[in-house]
Amino acid sequence: MSIIPDELKTQTFPCPGCRQIISSEHSSCRFCGIEINDDLRTNLVRTELRDRSLGRLRNHKVYMGVGVAVFGGGLLTLATPILESYTEARMVNFSCWTPLLFIGGIGAFVMGLNGYIKEKRYLKDV
Repeated sequence: MSIIPDELKTQTFPCPGCRQIISSEHSSCRFCGIEINDDLRTNLVRTELRDRSLGRLRNHKVYMGVGVAVFGGGLLTLATPILESYTEARMVNFSCWTPLLFIGGIGAFVMGLNGYIKEKRYLKDV
């Protein structure tokens, strides 16, 4: 996701005692004073990275759902004039929004799917 590897970044995580966000560079919590050893710090940072990644996965799923909904709106704007032409004797006039809805829906779905796949690969490594 980033150019800088996670090992070189300063990570943050919630303190196991008071749940305040602290830096991985500290050996104790500045709020409650609890001592944090290396194993606990590594475990807490991994848990926090995994939780963030799961949140991003949910966001990508929502993005894909929005893409499908917008594409469905495009199908609706395409189907409505066609169905009306069967019930009334008139020409079929499509909405100018139809191609935009198709393109926007497909684009949102593809972007969400791309992010989802990348996040799944990242989650496998964490």
